[in-house]
Amino acid sequence: MLAPTPASPESAGMSKAGFDRLEQHIRQRYVDAGRFPGTQLLVYRRGKVVHSTVQGSPTSSARHR
Repeated sequence: MLAPTPASPESAGMSKAGFDRLEQHIRQRYVDAGRFPGTQLLVYRRGKVVHSTVQGSPTSSARHR
């Protein structure tokens, strides 16, 4: 199986600025607020990965149990 091809959001009709706002919202509302220890966001469109980010920590602390 072939790995997905990366591409810019704009090449798939999407906005990098929109993804930046979405990441900020997720980080503030969920990660920084302690609701989730971390998040991963992957957007795949028209056969290409147009956005991929990971925020927070891969391990949960005692407050998330």
